[in-house]
Amino acid sequence: MFVLTGAATTHIVNHDPVPESWAAPNHLVIMGILAPANWPAGWPFLLRAPAPPAGTPHPAK
Repeated sequence: MFVLTGAATTHIVNHDPVPESWAAPNHLVIMGILAPANWPAGWPFLLRAPAPPAGTPHPAK
């Protein structure tokens, strides 16, 4: 997504003709639709630190 955003921005900033610069913005839109559709439902749980094994004492605070 970051690479496609940069590519689309480059085409806009350089004032490239539309026939030469349609691919990057179109792919960005397609990826913007597909990425949330394929994102895992429980993604916040992927960011949690792993729990210590059962039976290990917790460090004192």
